[in-house]
Parts: sequence; structure tokens; C-alpha cells
Amino acid sequence: MAFEKLKEAFQGQIFTDEETLAEVQTDFGGLVASLPAAVAVPSSIKDVCTLIKTAAAEGWAVTTRGMSHSQSGQSLSHGGILLDMGPLNRIERVGRHSAWVQAGVLWSDLVRQSLEENLVPPVFPSYLDITVGGTISVGGLGSSSFKRGHVAQHVEELEVITGEGHTVRCSPDENAALFNCTRAGLGQFSIVTRAKVHLRVCAPQVRTFYLLYDNLPALMRDCELLMIEERFDYLEAFAVPCPLGFKSMGETKIQFAEWFYLLQLSVEHGHTPPHDDRLLDGLRYYRKTHVEDAAVLGFATRHEPLYSFWRETGMWSLTHPWIETVLPWRSAAPFIQGVLRSLPPNLLMGGQVVLAPLPQPNPALPLLMLPEGERVVHFGLLPAVPRQLLALVLPMLMKASELSIEMGGKRYLSGWINFDQKQWKDHFGERWDRLVQWKRFYDPKGILNPGFIKIDG
Repeated sequence: MAFEKLKEAFQGQIFTDEETLAEVQTDFGGLVASLPAAVAVPSSIKDVCTLIKTAAAEGWAVTTRGMSHSQSGQSLSHGGILLDMGPLNRIERVGRHSAWVQAGVLWSDLVRQSLEENLVPPVFPSYLDITVGGTISVGGLGSSSFKRGHVAQHVEELEVITGEGHTVRCSPDENAALFNCTRAGLGQFSIVTRAKVHLRVCAPQVRTFYLLYDNLPALMRDCELLMIEERFDYLEAFAVPCPLGFKSMGETKIQFAEWFYLLQLSVEHGHTPPHDDRLLDGLRYYRKTHVEDAAVLGFATRHEPLYSFWRETGMWSLTHPWIETVLPWRSAAPFIQGVLRSLPPNLLMGGQVVLAPLPQPNPALPLLMLPEGERVVHFGLLPAVPRQLLALVLPMLMKASELSIEMGGKRYLSGWINFDQKQWKDHFGERWDRLVQWKRFYDPKGILNPGFIKIDG
């Protein structure tokens, strides 16, 4: 590609040297490697507009990259232009009820600044060092999702650039179709450049209860009760193994475990501590193991020691073929228990198994596919796998993915996905035709983030 025409109007930097290209050839998943032809680092939103207009005229593919937390190469460019959204990281305004931020802003920076005004986003991710724009494009989950849904539901307005280079403001009341297909739209229809994120007032302190369960149905009954009564502000659940030894499977020995379930329930409060007994009344946990008090910022960054440990021990640099699926409430427990029984626990070193109950799907997010029902369960197998074990692990994870779909589940599209076109059509179902129409209207030349969703045969 010749980029002279682009460089004339682009105020940022265009890199084509081998060293820079090699630095961006993989993502967090580590399963896909692909070299772009160039890396574009914008100095302003105007630069993004210039790039897209030029790319549309020249037929260049453009892939957006924030913190590159994807696992299937979604943030990698296959011989096109990789657009680094990181420099667009300005928090423009924090008001009483919302904040205007550029798409490259990290949640860690937004939460820290909003807390200066005793405000937080209604839903923010557990891992804060990812961008606002990237989270909106996939949907976004956090520990408050059990009562407030997905991150993308709490975006009030967006400024985006379509595949033809048009800058458009959109909201539920203005350009609503573009607003709705951009949120959880995986960057297929427009590039988010600015977002107006809703904020809410928070109390200064958070108390967290660590509850251990030896029975998944009991945990799910309690989660259902807590979703109805809303006693808590945050809820997280994890499956944790107790390794018991090695058992025979054919001619080989594999490690097996008894699985337990950890429920972390958190409530905001002021200077008067909450009544623990009232909050925990009627819950059927096996044991209360710990109670922790923290300021809201301490709570928001509670997982940082774990991420630091993974980095220090090398787990962060392993491959991450994460499988995240959303299951109907009625089939979640049998599916999860069956998968965990067949999962060697030593394959989850440096990873997690997460469970997140979610409320009824929001029709304003038409491309965030969820099972029907008043409540559903987000289930994530999040391993860190040495490359030499991928041949063993990937078939197991793929089987779990396929079984979840057979049981009425829908994949959450931030993880490891290797759908063919038929599987993409099946995933979106009756919304597939609308997705294709939106793609052809907002990105008629198909230049935005190609290669993930297989729209053409």
C-alpha cells in the first residue's frame, strides 16, 4: 500500500516499519498472529475521520485496537491499517449524571476521576484497564450486571464515524438505529470516538461478604433471591476446584477435583456499617469465610493483586482461549456441573471460572444475543494455557461451546470464537438479515473490522 495521500492530511503518525508492525501482530488471546500493512496513531478524532474517508476511497481495511484484550484476533489487522485508539484518551467532562469521554479512555482513569465527585458508572468491568470504546462494542459486564445489565445499556449518547467517514451523533432519540447497532456491534458499522456514559451517586464504603457453597443449585437459588430483592450492589461468583488426585481416562491419567463455588456479595454504605445478619438472612451458603471493608476505589480495583500475580508469574503472557457463554437459567446448573466434571483443574492455572447471573435481556441492544427468559447465567471458562497444551485444551473448550449452544445458550463475543458463516447466522438468528442490512448501509465497502463476523460467503 502507498500511504502518501493519507499522510498529507493525517496529523498523527503512520508506521510501516517491521518493528512496529511486529509489536501489534497478536492480541491478549495469543491464538492468532497477523501483520498489518500500517499502524495509524491519530492525534485527534479528526484524524480518525480522515483515515476512514481515505480508506473508503482506496478500499483499505481498517481495524481498531484499544488495549487488544480480544482473544480471536478481533483487534488484529490482516494486511490492512491498524488504528490505535489509545491516544484518544481524554476525559472531556464529568457532570452530575454523566461523563463525556473519548473512546480510548481506560475505565481505571474514568472511575478514579468520577469518584472525586462520589460518582461511578452503573456498571464497570472487573478488569479496569480496557477502553470504554472497546467495552461498548462488545456489551460489557461487571459485578453490578446482576441488577443493572450490561455496560452498553448505560451509554446515553455516542459520537461515531461510519464506514464512509461520516461523523454522526447518535442516541435513543437521534439516529437510533446506528446507536443500537454500534453498541455491542463489534465495530462492524461504525467506530466509536466519543461516548456519554451515565454515572450514579455512590456511597463511600463497600462491605464484601465471601460465601462458600458446596452446591451449585443452592448458589443459584440464592442468586435468584438476591436478584429479586436487590439487597446488594455487587455480586460475583466463581467456581473453584479442590484437586483430589488423578484418575484413569482410557490409557491416560488426568487430574480431577471436587468443585466449590464462591459468592462475593458487596454493598455500599456510609459511615454506619450495614446489618450483616439482615443482608445474609435466608441464604444457604456452606460457610461465610471472610468479610472485607474498603473504600469504593479499593473495591473497584480489588482484582489488581490477582492480575499482578499473573503478570509476575508469566501467566499473563500465556494463550487465553476464553470461552464465555450465556445460558438459559433452567439449563445452566446441569451444563456447568457437567463441564466442570470433565475439566482437569490443572488446566486452569492462571485463570478463572466465572458465573454471573443476568437480568432479562434489553431489546435496545439488538445485537447482544442472549437466551430468552427472565434471568440468564453468564458462564466463563477463562484459562491461561501454555502453547504446547493447546492441542489438548482447544477441543475440550470447543466441545463446551458447542454443547452450550445445543442447550439454548448464546456465546458472548469477546472470547475465543471460530464460527463459520453458518454458525454466525445461527448465532444472530432472525436478526441476521438486519445485521447484513446495517453493514451494507453504514459500511458499504466493508472496510471496518473485517474478518471476524463472516458476513459474505
